Amino acid sequence: MTRLGEAVAKALRRAGRPLIEDHDLWAILLKIYEDRSVLYLRGIVPTHSTLTRVRDVLKSERIISRDHDYARVWRVNEVPDVQADEAVCLLDEGTCISHLSAMQKFNLTERRPQTLYVTVATNDQWREIVSDQNAYDETYPQRQRRHHPSIVRARQIDVFQTKSFPRTTQLKSSFVRVTEIGETFLDMLEHPERCGGMPHVLDVFAKHAATYLTPIVKRIDQADAKLTKVRAGYIINEMLGLKNQTAESWVRFAQRGGSQRLDPKAPYKPQFSENWMISLNV
Repeated sequence: MTRLGEAVAKALRRAGRPLIEDHDLWAILLKIYEDRSVLYLRGIVPTHSTLTRVRDVLKSERIISRDHDYARVWRVNEVPDVQADEAVCLLDEGTCISHLSAMQKFNLTERRPQTLYVTVATNDQWREIVSDQNAYDETYPQRQRRHHPSIVRARQIDVFQTKSFPRTTQLKSSFVRVTEIGETFLDMLEHPERCGGMPHVLDVFAKHAATYLTPIVKRIDQADAKLTKVRAGYIINEMLGLKNQTAESWVRFAQRGGSQRLDPKAPYKPQFSENWMISLNV
């Protein structure tokens, strides 16, 4: 090992990131050159040949190796590997755990899906998210968008993309980025098929809506779809009997029609709520 290679290896251990890219190695090299923390450095700043030499040393010493799920991603062998939920978030800032997998993270469901449900940002949204990281001159190895393979760490990945990237929260002592609790309940109403089905969604609301009523109402009140508010209003106010002025006010969005269904994926049924004008087709 060269002095510079040893310094980079130590920095990788301290960082504790099991998966890295050339972008991350370059950032470490820049820091070492800036601090002049290694003797006999050549030049004021690293070059691409510096990166190549250090990377080759790290590979030959088995400090890093190619990841078996992601091409052009390096596995830091001295750092414990992570499971699929952490890997997808670690490698793409525009990815979060969502739907039934988010419900599992918040202990809202007893189901343990083998499939990992994730939501990803559009390319434009992703560029905004990483804009600060890529604010370097053109010689800097830029952060690259990583598209997830169908299977990561032996788990099937189900990818959902929306025009508006959801609000997320970072789980403590983890790389996992998950939809906020209010956002998770919103997803249950708008995409119940990704949340265990509407019967399961209603069961989750019955067990947990009272506990999380404030963030649920706050997020759904900001939703664009009026029918989402009608569904939520019926469940919160009529089905569960919970009192909330904002949720009760959503009754103004109620209207008759075949599309006004509690379960958006199930056919219309003639049983309906008189107050909320919604087909109770679950």
